[in-house]
Amino acid sequence: MNQMQVPTTIVPIISFFAGLLAGKGVFGLDEATWATLIGAVVAAALTIYGAISSRKSALVSTVAAMPEVKSVTLDATAPASASLSASTPDNVKVG
Repeated sequence: MNQMQVPTTIVPIISFFAGLLAGKGVFGLDEATWATLIGAVVAAALTIYGAISSRKSALVSTVAAMPEVKSVTLDATAPASASLSASTPDNVKVG
């Protein structure tokens, strides 16, 4: 599972369990309160996760780790190529 598949897998699972909790009236909270709480937590978590997983180094690392990808070559003229190459797997080269 790659970094882009995680949110689309986790959200339905969290929604399922939130529905169970709401239906059982756990902690004395009603459905509307559970929906608000879970919605706020999931939205905040996905926003933070999205910011972290969409960084250049995370995207390059994700692609470089795919079994179909032999190597990734970065543009040597780009200012951040050297630092990006240093923070990614060995099959990422600057060329």
